Amino acid sequence: MAEEPSAGLLEQLDQAIEEHRQNRAAFDQAFAPIPKAGAVAYLGLLLQAFPNGGVQHASAFGQFMRDDVMSLDPSFGAVEMACRRWRQKSRFLPAIAEMMVEVRAARDELAGVAQFVDRLPAIRNAIAAKLDRVS
Repeated sequence: MAEEPSAGLLEQLDQAIEEHRQNRAAFDQAFAPIPKAGAVAYLGLLLQAFPNGGVQHASAFGQFMRDDVMSLDPSFGAVEMACRRWRQKSRFLPAIAEMMVEVRAARDELAGVAQFVDRLPAIRNAIAAKLDRVS
């Protein structure tokens, strides 16, 4: 946020609010609770993305990971973000505890985004009021 309100900042906030309005369905989907089948799909693809993952106990490992991740009551967005981030940063499968950390971090990040987006209209109105006082 800029220290001083400006017409440019007000315009950027208006654009952000409008973009959020246009993408509300996708935003809401990211926060929707993921069903077990969705978690199985994302986590299963994550497990398959690593050629060095081993197959000896893949079924049991996948079930435990699914159950433990689902115990966090994650959203679609949190699971998708966690899986994508792990694929992009690691050369090895995550331990279940590592995936749970990733899902929690993504969940917390999404919560922060939601809080900020919810505050955008109030921020916009406060800046508009400051600009009106200056003019």
